Amino acid sequence: MNPVPLFLIIVSLPLLLGGCGKEPVVEVKPVEEKVLEVKEEVKTEEPVAEVKPVEEKVLEVKEEVKPKESVAETKPKTEGVNEEELERREGIMYLKGSDAPYTGKVYGLYPNGHKEYETDFWNGKKDGIDTAWYENGNKKEEAIWKNGKQDGLQTRWYENGQKKNEANGKDDKMDGLWSEWYENGQKKVETNYKDGKEDGLMVGWHENGRKRFEGNMKNGKKDGVWTHWHKSGRKSMESHYKDGVGSDVKAWRATGEPVDSLEEAKAE
Repeated sequence: MNPVPLFLIIVSLPLLLGGCGKEPVVEVKPVEEKVLEVKEEVKTEEPVAEVKPVEEKVLEVKEEVKPKESVAETKPKTEGVNEEELERREGIMYLKGSDAPYTGKVYGLYPNGHKEYETDFWNGKKDGIDTAWYENGNKKEEAIWKNGKQDGLQTRWYENGQKKNEANGKDDKMDGLWSEWYENGQKKVETNYKDGKEDGLMVGWHENGRKRFEGNMKNGKKDGVWTHWHKSGRKSMESHYKDGVGSDVKAWRATGEPVDSLEEAKAE
C-alpha cells in the first residue's frame, strides 16, 4: 500500500469531520422563527388600520348638527317696528322723533307676546298685506292695501279657523261678490257690491242650510220682490220693494197660518 495516500486520508479525515460538526452553527432556524413571529405580530396590527370607529363618530356629529336646522326655521317672529314706536301725523305714520314717513313692517303684540297684527307701510301709508291673528295664533283677517286704501281681496275667519266672510275691495270700497258663512261652515249670505253698495241678487240661508231670504238690491236698497222662509222651509213673508220701501206685505207663521206682519210670522 502506498503510505502517502493513506497519510493524506488520515490528515484530511479530521478536517472533514470537523467541518461537518460546524454545520449546525450555520443553521438560522431560530432566526427564521423569530422573523415569522414578527410577521405574525405585524399581521395582528392590521385591524388598527380599520376606520369604522371614525366613520361612526362622523355620523354622530352629523346627527348632532341636525337639530340646528330647526333653530334656523324659528327666526324671530316679528320684523319691522312695534306700533308703540310710531305716531300718526295727519294720517301719515312716522317713527317717533323722525320727519320721514315710515316705510316697512309694523306689528302689534298681545299681552302674552303673540303677534296680534302685521302691516306693510310705504311712505307712511298702508301698502301691501295687512294680517291679524287671534290670541290663540289662528288667523283672524287678511286684506290687501294700496296707498292707504283697501284694494283687493279681504278675508276674515272665526277663531276656530272657519272662514267668516270674503269680499273684494276697490279704492277703499266693497266691489264684487260678498260671501259670509256661519261658524259651522254653512253659507250665510251671498250678494254683490258695486262702488261700495249692494247691487244685484242677495240670498241668505238659515244655519241648517235652508234658504232664509232672497231678493234684489239696487244702489244699496231693496228692489222688487223679496221672499223670506222659516227654518222649516215654509214661506214666512213676501213683499214688493221700491227704493227700499216695502208694500203688499204677506206673512205666514211656521205652521202656514197667515198673519198681518213679519213680526207675527217670526213668533214661531
